[in-house]
Amino acid sequence: MIRFILVSTFFISSFAQASYITTGTLYQTALGTTIDYWYFYVDSSDTVTINLLSYSNATSWWGRNSTTALDSVFNLYSYDGSIDTSDLIATNDDVNYYNYDAYSDGSSTSYDSYLSVYLTAGVYVLLVSDYDSSSNLSNFDIASGINFGDSLLNSQTYADYQLTWSSNVSFEDNSSDDDNSGGSGDSDQTEVPEPPTLSLFLVGLLGLYKVRNKFKWLG
Repeated sequence: MIRFILVSTFFISSFAQASYITTGTLYQTALGTTIDYWYFYVDSSDTVTINLLSYSNATSWWGRNSTTALDSVFNLYSYDGSIDTSDLIATNDDVNYYNYDAYSDGSSTSYDSYLSVYLTAGVYVLLVSDYDSSSNLSNFDIASGINFGDSLLNSQTYADYQLTWSSNVSFEDNSSDDDNSGGSGDSDQTEVPEPPTLSLFLVGLLGLYKVRNKFKWLG
C-alpha cells in the first residue's frame, strides 16, 4: 500500500507542469485606453498558450451583478527590437463558449481572450488592449501605447486582469544575465505548480495509513 502511494505520487508529480500568472491593469485616459506590453521568450519550438481572466472592479447597487470593465484583445508579435503591424502573428478578441480551455482559469465571460499558437524559438511581445472598432491595433497605437478613441466597458476608469502562461515561456533571456521581464509596471510573476491537489491527497492517505497501523499496533 505504501509503495503504491509513493509510486503514484511520483508518477503524478512527473507530469505536473508549472504555469505562470502575471497581472496587469489597463487605464482609461482622455485619449483612449492604455496598452500593456508583455515581452517573453520561447527557448524551443512549441505550442504556447496564454489565457486572460478579467476582474470585476465594481458591483451593482443591489450587490449581485458584477461590473465588467474589460473587453480584452490579444495581439501577438514577433520582436526584433521594434514592433509594427507587419510583425503580427496572431490575434484574439472573444473566445468561443465551447472552448473549455479558455475558461479553465475561472473566466466567466467570452470577453476574456485566449491564445494557443505554435511558436518557434525566439522573442515575442503580447499586447493586451481593450476592444475598439477593430481587434487589430494601428502602428500609431502600438508606438504610442494608447488605443486611441477607445473606452472601457461600463464607463470604468481602469480594468484589472491576470494572464496564465504555459510553462514553456520565460520572461528572462536565458542567454544573458540581464533581467528582461516583460509587461506593464504592475506586473507580478507567480509560478503556479499544477496539479498539486491530487499529490497532496495521496500524501495524506499515506499519513492516515501510518496512523492506522500505529493504533493497530498499540491495540
